[in-house]
Order: sequence, then structure tokens, then C-alpha cells
Amino acid sequence: MKRVSLLVLLLLLVARPASALIIVEVQIAGDQANHDYVRIYNDLDREIDVSGYRLRKKSSTGKDYSLRLFPKGTLIGPQDCLTWANSQEGFAEKLEADLSSAATLSVNNSIALISPEGEVISALAWGQGNNQYQEGRLRLPNPEPHQQIKRKLVNEKYQDSQSNYDDFYLTERPASAQASSVVEPAPLRRQSSSWFGLILAAVAVSLSSVKIFNVYYQKKLKQS
Repeated sequence: MKRVSLLVLLLLLVARPASALIIVEVQIAGDQANHDYVRIYNDLDREIDVSGYRLRKKSSTGKDYSLRLFPKGTLIGPQDCLTWANSQEGFAEKLEADLSSAATLSVNNSIALISPEGEVISALAWGQGNNQYQEGRLRLPNPEPHQQIKRKLVNEKYQDSQSNYDDFYLTERPASAQASSVVEPAPLRRQSSSWFGLILAAVAVSLSSVKIFNVYYQKKLKQS
């Protein structure tokens, strides 16, 4: 009887859908500050019903807010992602997100996927916020616009060592985003040409003065 109970317990642990749900990607700003999204991955080879699950965030002070309550009938396909995105200015539609809301993410925040029973299934924190949802002691720094926090892939499997710092990395910013934030220095040629023009003007004035003096001197010679 004891062996049967132990076997049932092991089967329940293996079949538990929540253990296969992990946060794999986050963006907190893009072209606009509210271009935020979160991707949640189902690692199983079967569909998972996530009705009643909650995606929540904490502000930099640790205050808890709702990003989205997953409505009834929300499913995540086998080895597929569910995407939540900010709904403002058509961003969620552009991203083809599965769920959306007007909630936003920012620097020094954190997020958590929470089961209907209140268990934190997966969590991620960044920056220096207080009393955050997080896994492990260390965090990644705040991402810049167009940077994503992504979970590492190892041998085509998402790494999940329960450490935000070890399991995630910051992507490089796209070249277009970097270029738009760079202030171009003033062209040197314009400065050089302006100085050259002043020098030429000064030389011209000097030559005119010499010419006038020469004419005056010649007249004086003739009068004498």
C-alpha cells in the first residue's frame, strides 16, 4: 500500500502542468515606453489549460499589481508560448499577442506567473526594486528600450536552475535603435570652411588697405 501511495505521488508530481510553465522573454520598452510584453512557455508535449492563472508585477517599491487574469478557455499549446502585451496604441495587435491589457512594465520591476491556488510558478526580477518576485539572489540590470530579457537555451532546452541571474541574459540593442539615440557631432568641414572664410576676408581687407595707401603715396610723390 505504501508503494502504491508513493507511486501515485510521483505520478502527480510528474504530471503537474504548472512545473512546465516558465517565463522565457520580457521587454519593458520599445519605440514607446509602454511597448511591453511577456512570453510564457509550455515545455510539455501536450496542451495546458491556464484558465484562472494570473500574471502579476511588482513596482520598484514592491507594490503588487495585476498584468492580466487569464480568462476561461486560455490554452497554451505543446512546446509553445503564450504572449501578453500592452494594449495601448495597437501594440498588442501588432505583436499578435494572445492576451493584453493597459498595464505596463518599467525599470526595477518584477513579474510572476501565479496559479489559481496562489502558487508562484515562475518569476523574474530586474534592476534594484524592493521586495520583488524573483528566483535566486541576484538579478540582471535594467534593460534599455528594444532590449529583451531572454531565458537561455541549452541543448535546445530552456535553462531553469531557479536563478534569474544564471538563467537569463540581456539581448543586444538593434543597430537602428542605437543609431537613433546617438547625437551626431557638428561637421568639422563647416567649421574649417568658416574659419577659412574669415581668413580670406581679413587678407582681402589688408590688400585693399595696401592698395589705397599705395595710390595715396603715388599722388603725394607727383605733387612734390
